[in-house]
Amino acid sequence: MQIRKLFSDKLTRGKIDVVLRYKRPEEQKVTINIDHDLAKSLVNQYDALAVLTTRPVPIDMLKVLQWPNVLQAETRDQNVLNKAVIAGVTKAIEALIERVPRYK
Repeated sequence: MQIRKLFSDKLTRGKIDVVLRYKRPEEQKVTINIDHDLAKSLVNQYDALAVLTTRPVPIDMLKVLQWPNVLQAETRDQNVLNKAVIAGVTKAIEALIERVPRYK
């Protein structure tokens, strides 16, 4: 919503459609952590349920990893990213106004 406000504050006429895409630089390594306690709890619950059936299915560890909060990626400082996006959008709006005066 903050980006939408930037546009509405600076542009008084016309309609603008904007698409923002973020691509993490390839050189930034992401650390992935596994919540081993949660994963172990899920496996134990599966084992408890498997006892109830005559045809237990082997557990799919990929499904365990897909469970919410089992895999946790280290997150970058979102505030730094947000400030950079706001600065970039502000520059783009100013360049637009400079080149296309009808949006003033």
